[in-house]
Amino acid sequence: MKQLALDIGLATRPTLDSFFSGPNADALNHLRLWTSGGTRAPVPTYLWGEAGSGKTHLLQAVHQALAEQGLSAGWLDSHTFHPPEFSEGWTAVLMDDVHLYNAEQQHTAFNWFVNALTPGSGTPRWVLAAGQLPPADLKLRDDLRTRLGWGHVYGLKVLDEPERRAVLRQEADARGLFLGDEVMGYMLNRFSRDLGSLMQLLDNLDHTLLPIDSDHSWGEFTIELGWTDALTFRQRNDAFYAHYQAGTLDIHDYVRFATEAACVRGPQEAGRAHQRYMDEIIRPRILPPALDLVRSHQRAGDMVMIVTATNEFVTRPIAQAFGVNELIAVELERNAQGWITGEIRGTPSFREGKVIRVEQWLAAQGLSWGDVEMTFYSDSMNDLPLLEKAQHPVATNPDARLRQWATQRGWRILDLFQE
Repeated sequence: MKQLALDIGLATRPTLDSFFSGPNADALNHLRLWTSGGTRAPVPTYLWGEAGSGKTHLLQAVHQALAEQGLSAGWLDSHTFHPPEFSEGWTAVLMDDVHLYNAEQQHTAFNWFVNALTPGSGTPRWVLAAGQLPPADLKLRDDLRTRLGWGHVYGLKVLDEPERRAVLRQEADARGLFLGDEVMGYMLNRFSRDLGSLMQLLDNLDHTLLPIDSDHSWGEFTIELGWTDALTFRQRNDAFYAHYQAGTLDIHDYVRFATEAACVRGPQEAGRAHQRYMDEIIRPRILPPALDLVRSHQRAGDMVMIVTATNEFVTRPIAQAFGVNELIAVELERNAQGWITGEIRGTPSFREGKVIRVEQWLAAQGLSWGDVEMTFYSDSMNDLPLLEKAQHPVATNPDARLRQWATQRGWRILDLFQE
């Protein structure tokens, strides 16, 4: 039995390379110098600027740069409600959205700050923090506020729309992608205004079947419907993404957040909204190369399955639109009325959970791994467990890390929307 598994992936990691500096070149150069290795000055750094200026992108990028060097760092943001104790094993302390910290988080931030600069062993650690206001204007306890302003302070600026549009066009051309005015407008109007996030979105015209992230675009659609507050939703979403980057994401908490608006609205209103979402957002972006890929396997008699870490409410209609009947997604619990509760049922199809869920599906068919010849398409390093299980792994429009990994192992690399 031949089987094709297609992934609707999660977003790629922010990097310093994917951050377009523009007027923020000094801050970017400072972070590049610090993360490049060698001698690291312990002087703290504080970034401030309005929403969309790229603060969270830069902190996540620094976290990623350290992780790639085998170094760990403490992460604290306004949605970290049970932070760990300071660790002597940390190279740095990263604190995002400090302007939103409650009293307990301010206490933790101060404790980490003091321990970072005067550790029990080794050299002082770096502190990198970010907020919407300059240090002097932060409504925080005095001892924390003054420390945040003690070292390097950079005010970040948001690029204007013509600058963002020009950069997007340039980057799309470099990737061999054509961005029409409609798609360009969609990206600029629906997604975060900072260029780092827009470059990330452009890189993710790779989500194996769709040129957008279904989880993210559904969340943005709920903002358009007036179901969620734009600022609050995006701040929470950014916080979850930071934990995803740090490897500390609680998938259960995230799914509750991602499904909350639909749960509250009920099946009729949510169903009508999802139909609009399919008509206005998804169907116009089901591109011929993706459909051709699915159809070619179906014509060959292969079993085609979509395996995704996004929840079933969002993705089941998308699978149906592709003509794919078999879907492995994050399954949701139902209440007595049969409507979703936001809780996960069974094993979430997330990272190693995808392997478990495919094994469960095979067992239900009376099959095992040895009975199938699997081709698995994915764009994400998070899918390495399932990619390595498949007889025919295909890195589909991969990010740099997966492309390198695939090249080293001799895996097929498919740039789907460029062929």
